[in-house]
Amino acid sequence: MQLNSHEYYNMMPDDKAKIGASYCQDKSVHFDFFRNKDFTFKLENPIVFKIEHGKFSGAISDYQIENCGFFLFSPRLRDVIDKYLTSIDLPKWYNAIVIDLDNKEHEYHILNFFNRANFLDYEQSTFIDKEKTHPIKQRFDIEKIGERLVFNPKSSNSIIVHDLVRKQIKKECTNIYFYGIEKPGRLV
Repeated sequence: MQLNSHEYYNMMPDDKAKIGASYCQDKSVHFDFFRNKDFTFKLENPIVFKIEHGKFSGAISDYQIENCGFFLFSPRLRDVIDKYLTSIDLPKWYNAIVIDLDNKEHEYHILNFFNRANFLDYEQSTFIDKEKTHPIKQRFDIEKIGERLVFNPKSSNSIIVHDLVRKQIKKECTNIYFYGIEKPGRLV
């Protein structure tokens, strides 16, 4: 299959859909929780998140907003993503729970990639510094992406999906938006 970079999209929880921000209930879990762990790492218990009443309260979603920078997906979204993952980037799922505003528990899953590759096209990307270590406008090298249809680039904390995956997600899930990796703005 011949792929090109215009067929890839950043996937984001829809911040206009009144999704509640969920907060990790274990104060020892932070954005770097999976750092310095390897593929053999196991969780004893699911990580618990709770939507709290206040400014950022709202409903649950297939792609849940949370405070640790994880990819927190409903079982429905996990099923779609799982069909397109390859083992190249060592993806692994971890169990989580999201407690909604009515204190009802919902099954969720955290996707972590233990091998995050560098897909940057250094000639086409724009950087803050001369050393080219801090990109501000990322352009990806399609040959580095290879046959991946879902990936998490080393240069950012986002999930990028091919248009095939995007279309499937739009059919089966809600409250998720996409924007082209080489285009600013929001796709409807």
